[in-house]
Amino acid sequence: MNLDRDNENVIIVDNYLLSEEVHYSACVVVYLYYENKIEKYLRYIKCVPQEIDIYIISPNDKILFEVNNILHRDNAYYIKKPNIGRDVSALLVSSAAIVQKYDFFCFLHDKQGKSSYHTLYVEEWEKYIWENLLGSSIACRNILFYMQNNSKIGLLVPPLLMTKYQVITDEMEWGRIEKKNTEDVLKRVLKKDYTIDTRYHSIAIGTAFWARTDSLTRLLKYSWKYEDFPQEPIPNSGTINHAIERCLPYVAAEAGYNTKRILTTSFAEKNLFEKDIVIETLLKLYSREFGICSVDFAEQYMAKKNTILEYCKNKKYIYLYGAGVIGKNALTFMNKIVGIQPRGFIDGQKKGGYFEGCPVYDLNEIEIGEDVGIIVTVGITLLDEVKSLLCTNGYYDFAVFI
Repeated sequence: MNLDRDNENVIIVDNYLLSEEVHYSACVVVYLYYENKIEKYLRYIKCVPQEIDIYIISPNDKILFEVNNILHRDNAYYIKKPNIGRDVSALLVSSAAIVQKYDFFCFLHDKQGKSSYHTLYVEEWEKYIWENLLGSSIACRNILFYMQNNSKIGLLVPPLLMTKYQVITDEMEWGRIEKKNTEDVLKRVLKKDYTIDTRYHSIAIGTAFWARTDSLTRLLKYSWKYEDFPQEPIPNSGTINHAIERCLPYVAAEAGYNTKRILTTSFAEKNLFEKDIVIETLLKLYSREFGICSVDFAEQYMAKKNTILEYCKNKKYIYLYGAGVIGKNALTFMNKIVGIQPRGFIDGQKKGGYFEGCPVYDLNEIEIGEDVGIIVTVGITLLDEVKSLLCTNGYYDFAVFI
């Protein structure tokens, strides 16, 4: 998988044009199903620059008629398809031969919520996908300028969703069934056994992207038929549709191309603080409920749990050195993750009182013994000082929480 996790994001400028020159052919393909949402998506479709062809695909004649009446473009084309396979069959059956005539193409589709809460999620999904892929005419041209001048870029996809209603992570994207189904699709398309490395994101969630056509040629040239796709109602997971949306970056990688996420400058500006709020809310929750106080700690918490369990294995009494924020997080972590109740805290400034319901002792009150354990729960600035103090007082067998 040709995905550099340290350099996987691209910011697309959308307030000025990077180049007036056009040395490429491109099209935008849109699958529409929901009549009640035509107006919403047309706002984005109208942003497609005049030099880029548009293909509207739908099983609904009324949608095709209404969009045609509103767009009034000579280079807009309309394709009716059977109501089978939704957007994925629109991509791989209805338009596969068409997009192969272009250097680049963009594929998008509509979506509708199934409940009031799901509708809130869908509205966020729409923003993340449509505003970053088709947010303005300038953004479209600058995306193509970027791809044209970066020959190893095969796919540009929207960022993973992170809102108050939904947070998409790589772990959520891969279940046992999804992994197997995706590997099966890759085996069919690439004509070889393929094992997915789940350390990488399947970042084409939503089947919406800008593509260098060459990067997906093997997928597009495969002899897909409408009969390959499930009939309605389609399950929420575990179908060939879900496998195909996950396989796109792997097909591109096999062709020698990279996949990156894109954000437009205006989208990044509007959503930066919203993401900060989401991250802050989640960290507060994890800190309060599990004692996980940072992203770094969250990434290594299983290793930390095992390390502390091993340290505590033969200890009868466990003390936490440091009755502060880190000590509070450590107490929660010990109780809810490790499953051990410390006997109390050690803190010379707070000795004789209670902290988080636990007694606080002075270091001199703690007897040295093989069955006594001390876990240091102070920050980096005090860590060396506390470790030195423990050693000076004969406590060499201690662990460090952070």
